[in-house]
Amino acid sequence: MKRNLIAALVALMVVGAAGSAWGFGIGIGYRLPSGDFGDDYDGGYGANFAMLFPVAPKITAWGDVGYTRFQGKGVYSDIDVWGFNGGAKFSLTSLYVGGELGYFTKVEDFALTPLVGIGLGPIDVSARYKLGDHNWWDFRASISLGR
Repeated sequence: MKRNLIAALVALMVVGAAGSAWGFGIGIGYRLPSGDFGDDYDGGYGANFAMLFPVAPKITAWGDVGYTRFQGKGVYSDIDVWGFNGGAKFSLTSLYVGGELGYFTKVEDFALTPLVGIGLGPIDVSARYKLGDHNWWDFRASISLGR
């Protein structure tokens, strides 16, 4: 199942890159664990790379690869988590809503991530909440080019 999801996300990135209106984004963010996961780990900083492509006038889809290092509390060691996500957003104006579905290594978690954000030209700021066995808030800023 993991390999199928990762293969589908890579295919999504390739299809997006093959289109004439594709773009890419790079971003940084702070991830704040919540629930039981937050009892064992402090927040961590991370980075993301995304391939973007419009599918309709107000809808953009993407494939995303991200990395986060969470700081362990007490007896827990730091962990490095890679995320492989696919998602879409609907732009209302400069505000948008959307969601992602993805797989996260190290915590071995499939998750749905609703999001809300604002795009100001190439600058994008969003808040996301990962819903899975290990939950966290994701506050992200990114630059999008070529879409």
